[in-house]
Amino acid sequence: MTSSKHRGIISLFDKEFVKPGKIDKRYSKILHETFDARQVADYQELVELSQSDAVRAIEHAKAFLSALKQFRATI
Repeated sequence: MTSSKHRGIISLFDKEFVKPGKIDKRYSKILHETFDARQVADYQELVELSQSDAVRAIEHAKAFLSALKQFRATI
């Protein structure tokens, strides 16, 4: 499976891991929210993110990575 777009990779993640129940759907939500926030920050002018936004993104990234490590350990 390949995709040349980030959105395509996210769709593949959902299709292959979230929909079959291999990964909890909350991690899909984290992935989608984080990608959307990045899109806004990259392509809209004068976007301000707060420190709490940054802390939340870091915590989500840690949780996402932890879930993937746990999944990897089961295969």
